[in-house]
Amino acid sequence: MSAFRSIRDVARRVGAGLCLMLGVGLCAPGASGEPGTGAASATPHPAGAERHAIERPRSHQAVLRESAREQAVVVALFSLPDCPWCEALRRDQLRHLAREQAAHRVHVVEYDLTDRTPFVPPVGGTPSPAALAAALQVRVAPTVVFLGPDGSELAERLVGYPSPDFYGAYLEQRLAQARKRLGTP
Repeated sequence: MSAFRSIRDVARRVGAGLCLMLGVGLCAPGASGEPGTGAASATPHPAGAERHAIERPRSHQAVLRESAREQAVVVALFSLPDCPWCEALRRDQLRHLAREQAAHRVHVVEYDLTDRTPFVPPVGGTPSPAALAAALQVRVAPTVVFLGPDGSELAERLVGYPSPDFYGAYLEQRLAQARKRLGTP
């Protein structure tokens, strides 16, 4: 058992190193990295300190229904537990958008890439957040996907969190693309 733990620890460290070497602020399941230094990418909050201020829905179908009713873009963050890049993105960009989602005509949600807890009710071939990520071919975290009421992607996804300085502009650009495809202002 201790050999397994050692191998797992080495794999985690190698994964963390890869995340840092890539320098684009992303991690794969089983890996973690530290965001860069500076005020905009400070160390994530400790466990339990408002980590999940973004809705983690139990029903993806309900999210899509609400999106249809409100003609809103679903902004879905696919994250990993203990992913510092995910926390930085959540803290720096998405919490603000989530607080004002009605005004922006968006519905901000978060799904854990490793969560196999079944949706209630299960949605076709995507019975869980992990299955939804697989169906959308989301492989790294953080990834932000822009969905319409039918579950289709409305704009190019944002993969990683390379720079808090420019990310807001990329996010606004993708939201404008998604709204245009959805036919909303």
